[in-house]
Amino acid sequence: MYTSQNPSTSPVRLFKLPNTLAGDAVVSLVFGLVITWFVEYLVVDRDLRAGGVRPIGFVGEPERAPVRWLMLLDLLRDGGHRDDAKAKRMPAFLWDQALRIGVLFVASFFLFWCPAVGILAAAVGTKTPGGGGDWDWYFSPRWAPQVFKAVFGGVLALLTTPAMASFWLVREGWRLKREGALLG
Repeated sequence: MYTSQNPSTSPVRLFKLPNTLAGDAVVSLVFGLVITWFVEYLVVDRDLRAGGVRPIGFVGEPERAPVRWLMLLDLLRDGGHRDDAKAKRMPAFLWDQALRIGVLFVASFFLFWCPAVGILAAAVGTKTPGGGGDWDWYFSPRWAPQVFKAVFGGVLALLTTPAMASFWLVREGWRLKREGALLG
């Protein structure tokens, strides 16, 4: 994307469109969180059913309502079972997950995006080549975007994947404790 465009008419910049590294990082953050959340949900569910992993049962349940909501514990109060048809539950499930991913996005934005943009501005970019009163930072179209995306995506995956897998394993441990099925 960055090398296929004319760098004189569409330079790679930090904030300004069409080639914005900051905007690209936000899109990567959103898609990375959504894909990782649902893939980890499916992979952990499959591994639990196959006996490949055991749920994490030693973590105590949170007491505060917002944390209980985030950890899907309100659904465990009624045993996690509903009488509604699956087709009626799926939109509600997806909406609930979208809200949780939104909460994770806000936290991840401050943990990943802000430092990444700060590093790009302070250490990598050059301020306004040729002057002209432009306030944005400019980058080489050859390696800066590719290296940035690789490092940003790698750090995001390295830190969010284990956290999300642990989330689903801990939640399953709480569910089994409530049912009395979790062995010590």
